[in-house]
Amino acid sequence: MKTSTIVKSLNVLIIITIIIAIGAVAAVAMTIAQSAPYVSIGQFSPNMTGTVARIDIPVTIGNRGYLAFADLNARLSLKDSNGTTFVEGSGGPLTIPAGSTSTFVLTITIDTAQITPEVLQGLMTNSQSLTVNASLGGAIPPMVSLTASASGNFYWGAPFKNLQMGSPTFITYNSTHLLTMIPVSFDNDSPYFPVSGQGSVRVLDANGQQVGSGKIDINAPTNSHFSGNLQIYFVMPTTLTESLLLNDTTLNFNALIELPSFGMGALTLPYPLTFEWGAPIKDLTVGNLQTTAHNATHARVTLPFSFKDNSAFLPVQGALTSTILLINGTEAGTGDSYMLNVSPGTTLSDNLTGYMKNEAVGQTSYILRLNFQTAYGSFIEEVTLHA
Repeated sequence: MKTSTIVKSLNVLIIITIIIAIGAVAAVAMTIAQSAPYVSIGQFSPNMTGTVARIDIPVTIGNRGYLAFADLNARLSLKDSNGTTFVEGSGGPLTIPAGSTSTFVLTITIDTAQITPEVLQGLMTNSQSLTVNASLGGAIPPMVSLTASASGNFYWGAPFKNLQMGSPTFITYNSTHLLTMIPVSFDNDSPYFPVSGQGSVRVLDANGQQVGSGKIDINAPTNSHFSGNLQIYFVMPTTLTESLLLNDTTLNFNALIELPSFGMGALTLPYPLTFEWGAPIKDLTVGNLQTTAHNATHARVTLPFSFKDNSAFLPVQGALTSTILLINGTEAGTGDSYMLNVSPGTTLSDNLTGYMKNEAVGQTSYILRLNFQTAYGSFIEEVTLHA
């Protein structure tokens, strides 16, 4: 009987202990649930410090429970409209007393070294809604870990919104340089950052050699429109190939344009630049050979010829000499030296003169070897003559 009573008493004690334990766990669980932190994000505040772009973000953390939060750490991430995370920040450790609310200002620094060129160009040229994600991690000592998160949107006004490059205009600047004007316009849609400074450009030819450079002065306050001209100075060629001397063509260049910015580095843009090249010696034609008696050994030769200086800026200056050959290559005569001085856009039409051996007169056709010696190079052109 006594043993049975003892067993029963032990069972009762065990049951009471279990009930108390369950109650304690429930109480702790309710306390933890009541102590779960809440997080909210306040109004963003972009600003400049030196050459670094910063965004100050107030993060409010609330503790509604009866236990203090200790060693809380907050992490921030900033994403563009495509969901690409391009910068992150953090703060802490933070302590929030029981039943209180605290606001901390966390700063995200925009460092171009950590942003891909594609994302950076998107930020500079496309206004968009950026998303800030804040996550919180910490503990209620010495029991459990805590986590919470919140997100908010931030309107990013692009400083180079609607960036446009117009059609280039080529103008002769002086005897050594050609001036190119390219209209540039954009809207500084940023309510925070002005765009001010000098932009620059380098122009490379198909071989990667620099053939021009230029600048543009920009002053675009916040929420303003800018329009101006990018001025590029091309070095006029000192030598030209025979093909460029004789044929019109399209020349392709690659302009690397850098526009000033605000702590995010210069905005670098490739810009394909084309130039319609006009040949300085275009449509070269030679008429029929005419001969008249001169003396016992030679005849006087007259050859009508013409060409157009189709260049917009290069004059043709130099000398033109000629040699007359028989079809078999034997020299039959020589021409007088002709001094060239043709202005851009004009046509030269004149006669070449010279002398031919009398025994060579009377052939039905000849070869005329023209030797052009210009300020941009020398070349030989051969044409067939008919008597």
